[in-house]
Amino acid sequence: EEKNYAKILISDNGKGISKEIIQNLGAVSITTKVTGNGLGLKHAFSTIKEWGGVLNIIESNSLGTTIEIVLKAQVEQVFQALTILVDDDDLTRATWESRAKKAKIDFKSFKDVVSFKKIINDLDKNTILYIDSELGDFKGEALAQELYSLGFSNISIASGHPPVHFKEFSFLRSIISKKAPF
Repeated sequence: EEKNYAKILISDNGKGISKEIIQNLGAVSITTKVTGNGLGLKHAFSTIKEWGGVLNIIESNSLGTTIEIVLKAQVEQVFQALTILVDDDDLTRATWESRAKKAKIDFKSFKDVVSFKKIINDLDKNTILYIDSELGDFKGEALAQELYSLGFSNISIASGHPPVHFKEFSFLRSIISKKAPF
């Protein structure tokens, strides 16, 4: 911790990241993996920026990479935003509600798109949104895309499908399992 900031250094012993790739990190989806979608570092950059911080690649060579994350020291404020789950499964919603209560997270859940859409205009654009991919006859990705076009950016899909299934939706913050992230 330094004054009003917390610095986190992360190092690995991988093969490093080329200078050409480093120049474009955070701006575009880049991957060196055969099955990768290039969303990992892109989402890290955008999420940390959203939190008022920065992510810098300090060093990268054939011996590994060191990344520095600088955040405001009061990081807990990031998690005070309302968290919403849209999922048609009663058990999933009940489980998330229970975990959110234990974690003291401001949380609401909705069983269907229609009931959720009734409150969209009342939501802050920083609301944390988790949307089930399979909402009966409705695709969660379509709702996510609509929310993104309205200015929401903290949108994740909660699904049993593998992340590669959603690679065309580059605006998504993450793809998670149906397990509550808190």
